[in-house]
Amino acid sequence: MVNSRRNIFSGPEQSIEPCTVVHVDDHSLIRAGIDRLLESVPGVQMVGSFGGTDFLKELKDLKCDIVLMDLSMSDVDGIRLLEILAADRPDIKPIVLTMYLDREYIRAAVGKGARGYILKDDLLDTVVEAIRRVHSGEKYYSTSVQEAMIGEFETRHNRGHSLHLLSQREQEILRMIAKGMKNREVAAELILSVRTVEHHRSRIMHKLKIDGVQGLTRYAVENGLI
Repeated sequence: MVNSRRNIFSGPEQSIEPCTVVHVDDHSLIRAGIDRLLESVPGVQMVGSFGGTDFLKELKDLKCDIVLMDLSMSDVDGIRLLEILAADRPDIKPIVLTMYLDREYIRAAVGKGARGYILKDDLLDTVVEAIRRVHSGEKYYSTSVQEAMIGEFETRHNRGHSLHLLSQREQEILRMIAKGMKNREVAAELILSVRTVEHHRSRIMHKLKIDGVQGLTRYAVENGLI
């Protein structure tokens, strides 16, 4: 849960512009604990605390600047909730507050309109800074989230540069594998033996440092092979 230790917003000069916040999480005890901490922050007014389903029921008439929301909830999918907010209430700025430091989650949330992404084990200061920055029109990602995003960028960058390691034949085979073709189907298409295709496939995975068809497919998509 959010750590209540404070090291940034410790004086009167650290108060933020008044904003109204709604908290959405399917765990009522977690909501209550975080809400209690945020209510002590000058400028933050908590105007609602809901599970996902109840939030959707209230969404049409809800008046708030920020929604602080979990992604993984038992009653509502967080990514779907972001889509609904973007379509029906673009005036509300969503900040994801979750326990998941997962690149797939981060990418999906940001792609669906999350203005901030922070973790439940971040300091209270981080949560308040996210609210302040997003309320002022910026985006905010906590340090650990930024590192995860940078790590993904570096991985994609390095993989992109590794494409030149593959011969034209290997790229052709990779493209077919990514399209879901089996080794025997690739062999028949290219008039090769199945054993030769298996050898090429093994070399491709070794060169790219990727294991499994799923990883090869993702690489092919990211690098424009299919």
